[in-house]
Amino acid sequence: SRNWASLVGRQAWIEHSRLIWAERIKQVHCKLYIAISRTSFEELHGHLIAQGFKLVGEQINEKIGWGRVRYQVQRYECDGQASLLVRLPHLSTYKIFSRPACQPAIDRIMAAISSVLKE
Repeated sequence: SRNWASLVGRQAWIEHSRLIWAERIKQVHCKLYIAISRTSFEELHGHLIAQGFKLVGEQINEKIGWGRVRYQVQRYECDGQASLLVRLPHLSTYKIFSRPACQPAIDRIMAAISSVLKE
């Protein structure tokens, strides 16, 4: 759906996705997770912590260059493996990749992604 408010059966979808993500994170390590909402970001954070991942380094929660709209970047490690969790604003609403004011934040996000993918 276009947003959380218009999603019919939102709580049922969240419960269903919890089961999928819990199993997915338990079975397969992923270096990068990208969330497009605070809810999905917080859900993925909870799953990573439940699987033994620990937050490491700087936790970024800053304005992206579009008014009060923010992004987040958090790094996790478990048993020598790193994962990065990134929250972006909804890309159909916020065209951050073509907005010059967002470029410094995009550069910082891309640097963090590049760093974890090179490991």
